[in-house]
Amino acid sequence: MTSTLYKNGFIHSPADPFAEAILVDNGMIAWLGANDSAAAFAKNADRVVDLDGALVTPGFVDSHVHLLETALARRAVAVSPDSGGHS
Repeated sequence: MTSTLYKNGFIHSPADPFAEAILVDNGMIAWLGANDSAAAFAKNADRVVDLDGALVTPGFVDSHVHLLETALARRAVAVSPDSGGHS
């Protein structure tokens, strides 16, 4: 299990719109808050990263699939010379 404290940045989060630091523990956000409060977490963190004013935003994941279009594409026969005869 590893933990990383990111501090001195701008953390975009509706949970704390003024957050400057974030603690990530084993891939999960464990804490979010102000730089002055981050000092308490720094001594137990495996790694401390100074963001030097950088912006941190959540990752956006689009996990939906258009099943009908995917199924139709797999059933289609490719007729171009470079397609190998099927898709």
